[in-house]
Amino acid sequence: MVLHLWESRSPPTFFKSPDSNESGLFVSLGSMNRLYTLGAILIACFTAHAQQVTPTVKKITYHLDLLNPATRSVIDTVLSGSQYHHPLYAYNAGWIELGHLASPAMTTRYHGLSNFFIPPMLAGFQHYLETDSRIIRYQTATPFSLLNYNTGGAEDKNGLTVRVIYTRNLSPFANLTAQMRFDKADGHYKNQAASLSTYSIHYSIQKPSYKLYARYAQLSAKQGENGGVTDDGDLARYSRTIAVPVSLTQARSNTRITSLKGIQEFDLTVWPVKSSSDTLHESSPKQLLPFKLQHRFEIESSGRVYKDPQPLSDFYPDILLDSVQTNDSIHLFRVDQQFLILYDRLKIQKQPLVIQAGIRPVGYRYTWVGRAKTGFDLGVVSRFEWCSDRNRWMADFEFTATGTRRGDHLAVLTWQLSLPVGTDTSLLELTFRSEGVTPNFFWQTYYSNHWSWDRNFTRQTGQSLMMEWSFPDKQWAVTLKASIVSGYLYFNTDALPDQLHASFPVAEATLRKSFHAGPFHSRFDLTGQYTPAEQLPLPALVAFNSTYLHHDLHFKSTGGMLELEYGWDFRYFTGYRGYAYRPATGIFYLQNERMLGNYPMVSLFAQVKIKRTRIFVQYNHLLGFLLKEDYFPALHYPYPEPYFKYGLYWHFYD
Repeated sequence: MVLHLWESRSPPTFFKSPDSNESGLFVSLGSMNRLYTLGAILIACFTAHAQQVTPTVKKITYHLDLLNPATRSVIDTVLSGSQYHHPLYAYNAGWIELGHLASPAMTTRYHGLSNFFIPPMLAGFQHYLETDSRIIRYQTATPFSLLNYNTGGAEDKNGLTVRVIYTRNLSPFANLTAQMRFDKADGHYKNQAASLSTYSIHYSIQKPSYKLYARYAQLSAKQGENGGVTDDGDLARYSRTIAVPVSLTQARSNTRITSLKGIQEFDLTVWPVKSSSDTLHESSPKQLLPFKLQHRFEIESSGRVYKDPQPLSDFYPDILLDSVQTNDSIHLFRVDQQFLILYDRLKIQKQPLVIQAGIRPVGYRYTWVGRAKTGFDLGVVSRFEWCSDRNRWMADFEFTATGTRRGDHLAVLTWQLSLPVGTDTSLLELTFRSEGVTPNFFWQTYYSNHWSWDRNFTRQTGQSLMMEWSFPDKQWAVTLKASIVSGYLYFNTDALPDQLHASFPVAEATLRKSFHAGPFHSRFDLTGQYTPAEQLPLPALVAFNSTYLHHDLHFKSTGGMLELEYGWDFRYFTGYRGYAYRPATGIFYLQNERMLGNYPMVSLFAQVKIKRTRIFVQYNHLLGFLLKEDYFPALHYPYPEPYFKYGLYWHFYD
């Protein structure tokens, strides 16, 4: 079965995304000599009998931000994608990150306006929080679990990754799914050790008159903040990366994001009114009211703490609070609810028009260095959806009537058209989005040991139109998107927040195509983007390719089968100004020191699947020994040196 731990957020569902990895229980291999253990497992599986039949398991993903949220997929033990051990690169080609596992990161693609409820100091870790707006439920007759463990042995500075998924039905109506991921790395440079763990528990109830889909998730990240290498040229001058001087040697940060999110739905019924002559009331059926009640909820607690026992370092500007130590912190607590009525009895052309409307009260509290700010908003929400044989129309509207965010709005209009084209079926989707977002409290006001600002930014606004045309059977899709942005927020070259009031366009085009001819497989993902705004640096091209050969090896003597794949992964984005990173505040900001990117990242891999087990080996950053040391995703933060990985996936069915 395929468990999409890091579900692709942009490719159409018919593409077998790199995140198509099973989850499971992992066994620690320890060091490089444990490769002999893998060999023993491989030999044992060669002599096994016929391949075991996998029980049918279906994964249902409920998208809480949509009116009709369920999408279904059959789970299978697909081999492709086993080598995608990095939590970031499992679902997006280009990232601005700090060159090691579990570091804060942002995508190289334009990702929309700054969210009011996400402090900029925490935005770099939002990508790691599993299934941000999704609740997962599995249809399985027996409990299922999967273990994934990968490492490069005792000398692997890029660390190990452990992933576990366990799911079972607690009753005919209830399902419990638990997911865990743990990443740990020493890093290739001084004071770069980091660990990242994410836990999530998904609980769902499906009864005739009541439904509940809820998820508790927690992210915890601890990392050494070395401030990047002191001199980029040191990469060529030192024989060992651990000897390269860095800006900070003892600074550390701890980040935690905890959330409880879900939706519950009630079908309301009433008993018929009993008359004096009614002697059959006890057996009279209940009457279903023509509407349903929905309650959507989210409770979030998140924060970051930064410590450095050497605050007098030349790396910092001024000392504002404490010259003995740096102990900065921020925290956000939020309760967000929606109370909605859903009506689906109105029909257009014999098809129901689903209408949903209600209110959204939100309360929140921000704290930092002994200061606090609270807020409350009340908004109105409405959603509409209508489907015919080939068409699907959806509309979402939200307006904040009062509170700190008064005047904020969101409108999303979507039209989907399914058309037969010969023996294939094409899907055309058009989406228009208009939004206005008040700047986050931490964009406006901040005070710490080394940084402070007090600004009065205006609302950000943006409008975008996106078209996606896909052919699932032919495995290709093209996406075009154009946006107009005004009031864009960014951190300038002084690492201070700023705002671009003038409107500017952002254009993006993406082509995805998969090829398959006999044992040959190849997948391309190309994105081109453009904006004239210097405050929004974007690489003109982001490219990804995975090419491999797949063989099914049958053993007549035992009736068993082994699947073998070997090939390469290629990632690249063109050169651009890029970003620098400020450890004390945890944000990415503009820089003019050097061009970043324009460096191909190539990895070679081989993997096998035997029964319920998949094993892979991979060599990452193949060109690191051939090209000059000029590989920086962020200013002064190099990519890891070339490194080796191997790993194991193992499924269990009770």
